Amino acid sequence: MWAVRLSLSFLKDADERSRDPYFRLYMRILSMIGDDQLVKLYENFPECNKMIYLDTVISGRASYTILMGFREAGYTPYPILMIDRRGVKLNPKYSWISRQLEHRGLTRLGNFRSAFMTSRYAKFSLYRTFYDISSAIISPL
Repeated sequence: MWAVRLSLSFLKDADERSRDPYFRLYMRILSMIGDDQLVKLYENFPECNKMIYLDTVISGRASYTILMGFREAGYTPYPILMIDRRGVKLNPKYSWISRQLEHRGLTRLGNFRSAFMTSRYAKFSLYRTFYDISSAIISPL
């Protein structure tokens, strides 16, 4: 999965990252669309030593695909999964991964108010989601 490989390039120092084929392709794309500020920022971005994977979850398919991509690459990020509407739309085919992560102590599941609203309320929705997260007891491992 291309996006996972690109994300993993930020776990490398800047010199090694500049030789990463996924990172190089992304820098070319950004250059082609004229976003040179982002190119400079990403090229000089400091090496990360741990990655947080933050995602809002409805059916679970996208989170499952991304987390499986990290697993296949041999890396486990610290996942924070915000499951909308207490999981009523969560597809059982994908729900096992959140239960497994919680069981292994790699994530914590909390009760959040709906993380999604119409695009008309996008700013409020984003603020509200982060407010709900900060008011819950979530501690990193």
